Amino acid sequence: MTSSTDTDEHPEVTEISALAEGLLPPDRTADVRGHLAACELCADVQASLDEIRSLLGTLPGPVQMPADIAGRIDAAL
Repeated sequence: MTSSTDTDEHPEVTEISALAEGLLPPDRTADVRGHLAACELCADVQASLDEIRSLLGTLPGPVQMPADIAGRIDAAL
């Protein structure tokens, strides 16, 4: 894949992902948005990435180590 907005040349998946995170430079943001508006394939990639982000956001955080165990580990060190 290339970084062109022509529908024959698609932006990288990393660029599509970075767009959602607001990490692309303004000029590249406009190019990728324009491409997504014209390319169903890339719009589907964006929708899939959005769905993945949504699903990951529902996962519980890491399990906390019980304080007594953490204390014993600290004492042993």
